[in-house]
Order: sequence, then C-alpha cells, then structure tokens
Amino acid sequence: MNQKIYNENEQALKEFLLDISCLDQLAEWSDSFNLFDVLKITRVEIRHSNMLAWLLDPNENHGLEKNVLEEFIRFAIVSGGCELSVFDLLKITYEDFCVYREWNHLDILAVSKQSKIVLCIENKIDSGEGYRQLERYRKWIYNACPEYQKVLIYLSPDGREGNDALYWCSMSYQNVLEIIEKCYEKSNLSPEVSVLISNYLDVIRRDIVGDEKLAKICEEIYAKHKKALDLIFEYKPDRAMDVAHIFH
Repeated sequence: MNQKIYNENEQALKEFLLDISCLDQLAEWSDSFNLFDVLKITRVEIRHSNMLAWLLDPNENHGLEKNVLEEFIRFAIVSGGCELSVFDLLKITYEDFCVYREWNHLDILAVSKQSKIVLCIENKIDSGEGYRQLERYRKWIYNACPEYQKVLIYLSPDGREGNDALYWCSMSYQNVLEIIEKCYEKSNLSPEVSVLISNYLDVIRRDIVGDEKLAKICEEIYAKHKKALDLIFEYKPDRAMDVAHIFH
C-alpha cells in the first residue's frame, strides 16, 4: 500500500472514531431484548407458522380472541381472493374454528364446521414454492371439503403471486404486520403476551419486512463514513479462522 492511500485510510478511520457517537442512533435496535433473537428463529419459517397459528386460533390464551382470524379472512375478501363476500363476515361463527399445523403438509389450516369455512395459509419466507405445490394443495382441499367455502392465502415476505394465483390470495408480511398491530393495539393483553407479541412484531418489521427507520440511519452512517466502514469490513477477522485458532 503506497503512502498516499495509507494516509487517506488513516484519516478516514480517525474521522469515523471522532464521530463514533453516530452509532448511538442504533441503540434502539441493538440494546433491546427480543425473545426471537435469543432463540435464533427470526427467519425460521416453521416458527412463524406456529406463531401465526396460535394468533389465529380464537380459543387460544393470547387474549386477541377472534380478531386476527377475522382480519385475515377480511383481507382475503377485500383482495378478491376467496369465495366469501363481505356480507358473509357477519354470519361467521368464530368460536368453533379449529386451527391445525402441517395437516397433510398444509402450513396452517383453520376449519369451522358450523360456518362451513376452511382457511388455508401456505407460508413461505426464504424458500420458494414447490413444483405445482399450491395447485396440489388446492385440489386436496377442494376434494376433502367440497361443501365448505374456501379461503386460500399464499403468504410471502413481499406478497408475490403463486403459480395457482387464480385461487390463492397473495398476502405479504407487511399485511400480517398491519393486521397484528391493529389487533394488538385495541386489545388489553396480559404483560407476558404483550411482550411476546411486541417482540414478534419487531422481528417482522426488522427481519422480514424491513425497518425503514433503521435502513435510513444505516444508509446515512455509511454514506458519511463509507471508506472507514469498507476498511473495517475488509479487514474484519474471519470467523472460521478464529474458531480454528481456538482449537489448535
């Protein structure tokens, strides 16, 4: 490295260190406890499906009652992606809904025998749709529940359409975030449940949807100290080498 580049790099690092307080803006995210971070399940698809199935079940102990389930069905109706009409919302009996996980490989299945409604959610986060997967699931549901009205939702981070889009309503995790936030804010929950749901909303906002405020702060810090940060990342220790060194 020639002397000029060395001096420029040194100056960039000095300027970054003198302005190190700019990182204080990230404390809101770095200092807060989040259960899902501790368990390392922030993007584990099956854990999100478990959480959503719990929130959708009106008979569970979360205190949200039927609200999340009702809002999911309402979303599908408004999106024009199901057999129900807005008037059907007034006739649905939510108390007898049973929510199942991995029933015949379906991620989430909610069934009401009284209202004759079946809600199916296929959840994808980092994986893509399998070959004709939605079509196969749809045919199984139609064969198994011919007399039921169907609500089929294909859930993904960005709300992309599946290959069987004529029958499946596309939903994004931004939609999920808005639904759960709406139900959370108007409910009086126990402290334990409140912490759990609040943590879950933070995970969706930060790790799946993307936190606009966090992204803006990071962009501003990087734009201001690009050279210094690039140097730090270029010369950061290799984690595998660190671990190998420990055991030698």
